[in-house]
Amino acid sequence: MTKIFLFVVWALLTLLVITAVTELLTMSDTTLNVVGVITATAYALISFKTKSFMGLVDFINKIKNKKK
Repeated sequence: MTKIFLFVVWALLTLLVITAVTELLTMSDTTLNVVGVITATAYALISFKTKSFMGLVDFINKIKNKKK
């Protein structure tokens, strides 16, 4: 159940970031274009480092096991 929830949250967040980045990249201001590229790069690195947020599942399971 937790894996499904995290995947849904990750998928929605990814769609939100993609929408925001494409809007920033299509604006005529160069500064906003650079912010869009930086945002896309940062999100890609975060997703890669956290292995698409699925590494959080192990962390949550460890916390649940400690409470028992």
